[in-house]
Amino acid sequence: MLDFYRRITVPDESGIRHMEYDICPEQGPVTKDSTITTAAVKQMAVYALRAAEILGRPEEERMEIARLLQEMPEYARTKDGNRWKDSPLVQDEIFLRHPSVLMPVFPAEEVHMESPRQEREAAENSACRSRELEAGRGRKDGIIPRRRTVQNRRKNL
Repeated sequence: MLDFYRRITVPDESGIRHMEYDICPEQGPVTKDSTITTAAVKQMAVYALRAAEILGRPEEERMEIARLLQEMPEYARTKDGNRWKDSPLVQDEIFLRHPSVLMPVFPAEEVHMESPRQEREAAENSACRSRELEAGRGRKDGIIPRRRTVQNRRKNL
């Protein structure tokens, strides 16, 4: 899988690899370097590196995986740098109805209580801002439209 990632990504002038054709599950359509894809590939690479160390794989193989980890892009952030967003191409103030932007926290466990303060704050700000935007998504009169549940969808069929 890491070989596939290496082959479909394009390095920029700094050596950072970019997935030019990616889909972020909530915002769609085609984007680049979605947070969920980047976090999933990083998680897989971390596990592959751990496995290579445990299994005593050749140093060259372990260095290749470590190099690939270093070449992965940072997560997309809003212009102010305070929050993650689904991808670099997504608007800053878009309502997030999907937790994919929090993949670096769970299940990837890349950001946790011992992470640098700036990373922990980005995760918290991303989650809190999503709730704020959700709460304010109603009409000007303050009424929030009823969520479209599976049952509501079936009634409309």
